[in-house]
Amino acid sequence: MRDIRVLHVDDDRGFRELTADWLEREGEGFEVVTEASAGDALDRLAGDGEAIDCVVSDYEMPGLDGLEFLEAVRERAPDLPFILFTGEGSEGVASDAIARDATNYLQKRGGSEQFELLANRIENAVEQYRSRRRVERQRELEETREFYRTVVEESRDAIRIVQDGTMTFVDDRFVELTGYPAGDLLGEPAETVVAPEYEDLVASTHEARMREADSPDRYEIEIETRDGDRRHVELSVSRIEQDGESASLSLLRDVTERVEREEELRRQKERLDTVVSNIPVVVFVLDSDGVFTLSDGQGLANLGPEPGDAGGEAVFDRYGDNEAVVADVERALAGERVTTTHEVRDAVFDTTLQPVFEDGEVEAVIGVAVDITERKRRERELHRFEAIVEALGDAVYAVDEDRRIRYVNKRYADMKGLDPEELRGTRTDRWADGAVIDRIAERTAELQRGEREVAAVEYESRNADGETVPVENRFTIVEFPGGEWVRVGVIRDVSDRVERERALERERDRLDEFVSVVSHDLRNPLNTLDASLHLLADDDEHVARCRRAVDRMDELIDDLLMLARQGDRIGDPEPVVLADVATSAWKTVETGDIDFVLEADLTVMADEGRLRQLLENLFRNSVEHGSRNPESGPPADGDTVETVTVGMTDGGFYVADDGVGIPPSEREAVFEGGYSTAGRETGLGLSIVKGIATAHGWDIAVTEGVDGGARFEITGIDRQ
Repeated sequence: MRDIRVLHVDDDRGFRELTADWLEREGEGFEVVTEASAGDALDRLAGDGEAIDCVVSDYEMPGLDGLEFLEAVRERAPDLPFILFTGEGSEGVASDAIARDATNYLQKRGGSEQFELLANRIENAVEQYRSRRRVERQRELEETREFYRTVVEESRDAIRIVQDGTMTFVDDRFVELTGYPAGDLLGEPAETVVAPEYEDLVASTHEARMREADSPDRYEIEIETRDGDRRHVELSVSRIEQDGESASLSLLRDVTERVEREEELRRQKERLDTVVSNIPVVVFVLDSDGVFTLSDGQGLANLGPEPGDAGGEAVFDRYGDNEAVVADVERALAGERVTTTHEVRDAVFDTTLQPVFEDGEVEAVIGVAVDITERKRRERELHRFEAIVEALGDAVYAVDEDRRIRYVNKRYADMKGLDPEELRGTRTDRWADGAVIDRIAERTAELQRGEREVAAVEYESRNADGETVPVENRFTIVEFPGGEWVRVGVIRDVSDRVERERALERERDRLDEFVSVVSHDLRNPLNTLDASLHLLADDDEHVARCRRAVDRMDELIDDLLMLARQGDRIGDPEPVVLADVATSAWKTVETGDIDFVLEADLTVMADEGRLRQLLENLFRNSVEHGSRNPESGPPADGDTVETVTVGMTDGGFYVADDGVGIPPSEREAVFEGGYSTAGRETGLGLSIVKGIATAHGWDIAVTEGVDGGARFEITGIDRQ
């Protein structure tokens, strides 16, 4: 038996010391501590109770007697051996002692035998006490082991024990979590599965826990599995005893899914915050009284308040003047889900009000209002555009990259003999030949390369019945962000124009035949007559008259041929400097000493050759018709035409002379074919001028010049 420590309590100092000496001398391994009173003994037990193996107490003592002392000890240590060793012996005291759970009762007697008996009683009581304690501890240990076995088996957490920096135990869940066999983990450093960036945190926290210093009960780290994956775990560490030495018990809970959910929620919140902050939306929450508890979103920009400014304010106070808002909020507070459109301070919102219920009562209203002001504006513009498009007499369409129809107006649908809805989504290949489709594709590619802004293709377009009609398709492309584009075009029925062109072609054929007749059948006899007249005497008056008639007929034929060959046709207009063309035309006309004044700094869109013919005829008209003696050609000295001027007007230019002018009654007739004030002229010059002006789309009129004479004004000119 190991040493026995005895607390002896007796108010008799001599007997107390004697008893201590005997027990320590005669007993095996006895250590005796003494106290003179029960109160002092209780204090010692309170301060050193775990070190006392047995209490030996007298009965009669000042303060508490032996039995009262026994009761006090039993309150603190129910199983501690207690022997009542008293000089007052009676059956009543012994009975009370046993009733109060004294371990033994012994009377003081003379001689050393009493101490031998006391020592024996102490040894037996302590041995029984220690035996019971061993059994109890063993039972508690078994119960503890069973408890921890149950905890380990039922726990959702992985468990490991670390001692002296190495793993001494891992459970099946730890093996499953890390992917390592238990044999690969036991004896390995505690940091074996810890992600490198968390090793210092784990080491410092473990050290603090072992020192019982302040450290977090739980914290999160990442571990690396055998496969190289990472798992998020929640780690808690407790200090335990293992084989009498300090160790740490770690519980690891796999929280990877929770962390990933939290991360996804965080990303979703960031996206939501980005959406709320950057798109025209207002998110708000009202309590059951209609008071704002949340107000946020970029859509507030059109309403004035900054995010959060409305917090604590009732919606009825802020928007009380808006009857629609007030009425809809009241409906939502009454439990109705409301979806509507609100106009608030010149802004338009698509609004949803969703009641939130608790115990059947509306606890709050969540509101989402999307600012659709710009969308509404675009819709109004689109409606106006559609109205304009539908009012057009031409067919309008939009086609995507796959040549599928996105939009057509009613005119387009009418041309095809179908409804607009029947056409949308169909391919345009149905309405034209492959060669036409290829030409349109070529022009579209040119538009995409920026080689032109608008393209045009003419072809025969089919309708649903297979009938064809000549059309002009003018189109461009509209590009959208992301590279998508559509081809937008206008198709015009050019049947009338084609018919006119065909009629003109037939007329041109007749004119060509006329030119041939005039050139051959009429000019040849004139040439023969002219040659014969040259053989006659020059001084014969009749011969001279015949020659003048031949010259007159020759000029008439030239003018007729010009009208027949050119008529009102012009080439493609191009920018022409009027001053340059006028100067060139003046040089081709026999003008004598007439002054030419140029006051026109103007560039016009015209067929340069036909414009020169127009000016030549006007110049020739001034020279030959402006004098009082038109038979004589250019005015001689004393005639009235001294100057011909080319100048600018607001809408074009003019050619004026200072000759005799044209009477107002004759100004309309001068442009008619055959009209002439000079007997020797054909009267076709101004008719040619009129035709050239008309071919260009210009207007021409004759008035009186500033200094008298005739003034021809050409207007409606496209300036550059």
